[in-house]
Amino acid sequence: MPTAIVFLALLDVIYDNRILPLRFNDMSPGFKYIFETIMAVLLLEMGMLIWQSIEHSIYLFAKGTLLGLDVVSKQTYYKQENLIIGAFTLPLSLAILIAAAQATDHYQMFRRRIAN
Repeated sequence: MPTAIVFLALLDVIYDNRILPLRFNDMSPGFKYIFETIMAVLLLEMGMLIWQSIEHSIYLFAKGTLLGLDVVSKQTYYKQENLIIGAFTLPLSLAILIAAAQATDHYQMFRRRIAN
C-alpha cells in the first residue's frame, strides 16, 4: 500500500512538470508522445528505486530496533511483520503524497471539488 501511494505521488509530480525540452515542440506529435512516455517511465522508475531504498532502510531499522530491544518477541514480529512495517512506512508515504499534492496545487483543486 505505501508503495502504491508513493507511486501516485510520483505520477502527480511527473504530470505537473514539463519533462520535454522546448525544442521538441517542433517535432511530430507521435514522436513527442513516445519520448514523453519514455521520460515519464524513466523518472518513475528512478523515484521508485529511491522509495524502495528508503522503505528497505525503514524495514531494517524497525526490525533491528524492535527485535534488538526485545520490544516484541520474534514469533509475534514475524507473524505481524507486514503490519508492523506498514505502520512505519504508511505515514511517510502519505506525507509524501500530501507534499506532492500541495507542491502541484492539486491538493487545493481536490479540496474545492469536495467543498462543492
